[in-house]
Amino acid sequence: MIEIKKNITISDIDQLYEDLKTKEKLKRKIDLLLPKQLENNDFGVLFSLIQFAATWVRSDYSGTLILPVNDIKEYEEYLFKEFVYPLVVLSWEKENT
Repeated sequence: MIEIKKNITISDIDQLYEDLKTKEKLKRKIDLLLPKQLENNDFGVLFSLIQFAATWVRSDYSGTLILPVNDIKEYEEYLFKEFVYPLVVLSWEKENT
């Protein structure tokens, strides 16, 4: 599993690509766990994260997009976060939990 941290930076995203490459070599499904919120609003972080998620989705080993919610009300509120909706749409054909 690859976990996105709430205080992610551009250099962290570079490391996510390395993690993805390493995990692909194991030829097992790779789940992606999102944080409840993003605390870092640095320029480019959101778009770089979306780009990474698109790369993950296209991987032959992409697995489940894991959302940190417990019920439908929390899910509905979570979906309106600026980083969540694009990632859910990108992974629509994948399993989401």
